Formats: sequence, C-alpha cells, structure tokens
Amino acid sequence: MGVQHWGTHSLPSENGSETFWKTDRIVIETSWGWGEAVVRGLVMPDHVEVGKADGRILDYQVAAKKVVSNFDCLSSALLLTSAAER
Repeated sequence: MGVQHWGTHSLPSENGSETFWKTDRIVIETSWGWGEAVVRGLVMPDHVEVGKADGRILDYQVAAKKVVSNFDCLSSALLLTSAAER
C-alpha cells in the first residue's frame, strides 16, 4: 500500500442551500495493491475520515473490490487479477 499526501483536503457538506467545508478532519482513501485498479475506475477505494483534533475515526466505509493490481517483478509488468484469486 502506498500513501500520498496531497495537502489539506476539505469535504463538502450540504445544509439547505448552503455549502459548508469540513476542515476538522483528514480524509484517507485507500485500496490494496498498487492502486491502478482505483485509477482505472475498476474499484472504489475504502474511505476513512479522521478527526484532526483527537484522531477519532469519524467515518469508515469499506468498499467492495473485485480486482487487485499487483506488480510482477519477474516480468516488470502490472497485473490486474480477480480479488477471489488473491
């Protein structure tokens, strides 16, 4: 699993017709493998929201994944395989 930091992220939330930004949390989206399945839109990543002040998990959603991307060192190629074969 790789981790990338892209700066401060905010989440939109709607309250009537107004939009407020939640700056009190950090959003983590992750998936197993090299992430190519996420980039290609083959799987949705897991979604976690963590409170900045106390580190509490505010939201945790595990997404269904049918494909995993792995790097094959012998062939120097990225392989997409069924998660059931994993």
